[in-house]
Amino acid sequence: MLAQQYDVYVERASSTVLVATALSVLTLTTVMYLAATDRLPVDLFP
Repeated sequence: MLAQQYDVYVERASSTVLVATALSVLTLTTVMYLAATDRLPVDLFP
C-alpha cells in the first residue's frame, strides 16, 4: 500500500508479500503435521 502510494518498489513489495505468505503456509502445515504425528512435542516448555 505504501509502495503504491509513493510509486516505489511496487513489484518487489508484492512479490515479497507473496513469498512470505507461501512460506508461512508451508511452515504452519509442517508444524501442524509434526505435532499431529507426535514428532514434535505439543508442549515445548514443560
